[in-house]
Amino acid sequence: MLGPMLNVHRSIQHALDWDTLSGEDPTLGSVLGKAWISAAQDKGVMVVPRAFGLAEQDPLHLLGSKSNATIWDVYYPPFQAAVSAGVGGIMCAAREENGLWACRDDALINRDLRGIMGFKGMVISDVGAAMDTFAYESSFERGLDISLNSPEILVPTDKAKEAMTRGVEMLVSAFTHMNNAEMDGCTPPDCVSELAANARSPAHSAVAKAAAASAVVLLKNTKNLLPLVDSSKVLAVSGPAAFAAGSQGSEDYYSGVNEGHIPRTDYIPPFDAIKAKATSLGFQVTSTNKGADICIVIGGAANHEEHWNLDQESLAAIDAAAATCPKTVVLLQINGAVLTPWKGKVASIMTMFHAGEETGNAWALTLFGDVTPSGKLPISFPASAQQREDWWNEKIPSYWSSGVTPAFEFGFGLSYTKFEYTKVVEKTGCLLNLCLWVHISNAGSYAGAEVVQVYLKFADGKGHPMALRGFEKTKLLNPGEEDRVWFEFSYHDLSLYRDINSQAVKDLSWKAQKDVTVLVGSSSLDIRHSLKVSAKV
Repeated sequence: MLGPMLNVHRSIQHALDWDTLSGEDPTLGSVLGKAWISAAQDKGVMVVPRAFGLAEQDPLHLLGSKSNATIWDVYYPPFQAAVSAGVGGIMCAAREENGLWACRDDALINRDLRGIMGFKGMVISDVGAAMDTFAYESSFERGLDISLNSPEILVPTDKAKEAMTRGVEMLVSAFTHMNNAEMDGCTPPDCVSELAANARSPAHSAVAKAAAASAVVLLKNTKNLLPLVDSSKVLAVSGPAAFAAGSQGSEDYYSGVNEGHIPRTDYIPPFDAIKAKATSLGFQVTSTNKGADICIVIGGAANHEEHWNLDQESLAAIDAAAATCPKTVVLLQINGAVLTPWKGKVASIMTMFHAGEETGNAWALTLFGDVTPSGKLPISFPASAQQREDWWNEKIPSYWSSGVTPAFEFGFGLSYTKFEYTKVVEKTGCLLNLCLWVHISNAGSYAGAEVVQVYLKFADGKGHPMALRGFEKTKLLNPGEEDRVWFEFSYHDLSLYRDINSQAVKDLSWKAQKDVTVLVGSSSLDIRHSLKVSAKV
C-alpha cells in the first residue's frame, strides 16, 4: 500500500499533502503513523509511507527552506516513527531541495534515512519522481530501489547493475519480512475474480460509520443548539454536499484528489440520512429554508485547489440560510483548513475531513445526540488569508508561529458536555524520564470522551514556544464520571536537535532539556494546567 502520507503541514494552507496523518505536528504524525502502520502490517499488508524528502514545500522548487534543526525536530520524526514500526518501504517525494530531487539525493536517502534513522527497507519513487533524465548517475546508483513509471532503460554500467541488483534484493527482503510468501492469495495477472469480489460487509460498514462519527469536530455551538432534541422544530437541509453522490470521481465531498474510489450505487447522501433519522424522532424535514426553525447547510470543498475557501455553492447556501433562518447549522466536508468569515452569522458549526461512504450517517448520529463530538483539529483554521508568498516562506507549523492568529486553533474541538481537568500529578519513581497522571471528569449532562493533550515548553527551546508531546482519549465518560490518563515521556520526547559541526550525527544530535514546563489542556490554546518539572536527563 502506497501510504499513508506522513508529511507535516508547513503552513495552514493545504496542498497535495492534504491527506497526511501528521496534520501540522510531528508528534501527531508519529503516534498515528506508527499505529496505522503496525495495524496494517499485522494483517500482512506492506505499507510504504510517503513522501520522504520535504514534500511539505510547495511550489516544487524551493531553496534553503529549512535548517537541519527544523528538519529533524519537525519534519523527520513521523518517518523515524515509521522506521521504528518496521515499515517495509518508504516513498521518496517528487520535490527538489537546493538543486537535488529527493529520489536522487544521496544525503537524504543514504545519510539521513538509512544511516541516522536506521531504515532497512526499500526506497520507492513517487510516480515520475526518479528524475532519471540526467546524463550522469541514475537515481538507482544514488540510493533508489524501485521507480514508478521511469526510467524505461538504464545504461548498463557496472555501478548501475550493482544498484539494480541491490534494488531486487531489497524488494525480496521486504516481502520476506512481511511473510507474504506464506499468505493465501493470487498471482497477477490471474486475479480477475479476486479484484472483482465485493469485500464490503456489515462489520466493515459499522467500523466506517463509527470512525466517521468519532472524527466529527464541533467548532461552534451557540446556546447549546446541538444536539437537536426538540422534535416540534421544522428542519431545512440544504447545500451542495447534502445531495451529492459519493465516491464517483477523482475528487468529491467525501474523498480527495488522487484517491482510489470504489463507486457504490446504494450510497446514502447526507440529506437522506439526516431526514431518515429526524423523521424517526418526530421532526419535520424540508429542503426549503422558508418557514424552517433550524436550517442545516451541508457544504465544503470538493476540489483541493479551492485552498482555504469553501466552494461558491457552499458559500451561497450559507448566506441564503443565514439570511432566512433564525438558527443556522453549518456542516463542513473538507480536505484541509478553510476560512470561515461567515462564522458570526451562524449558530453552530461542525466539520469532518473527508470521511468516505458513511459521511451521511455520521452526521445523523452526531446532530441528534447519539454520538457526542470528540474530534480535535489536526491543523489550525486561519482567521484571515495569508499572502501566498508568506505561505511559501513559512518554515514551521502554523501553531508554533506567533504570526498566525487562528479562527480555530490546533487541537480545538468542543463537546456537547463539559470536561473538568481536576489535577495533574507527576509520578515519582518513573522508569522513563517523565511520567504524569492527568485526572479528568465529565461535569456536563451528556456522555462523552475527551482528547487530553500535553504540550512541553522548553526553557532553552528557541523557536519552540510549545510543542505537542502526547495525547490520549479518555474512555466514554458518563455525567459525573472521572477518568485518569497516563502519560510517559522518554529522553527523546524531552530533547531538541542540535547540530554537531553543522550536521546531523546519530545519537549525538539530540539534547534533553532538563527545565520543562508541562502544559495540559483541551487544545493548543485552551491550557487547563501547567507545572514546571526537572526531568531526568
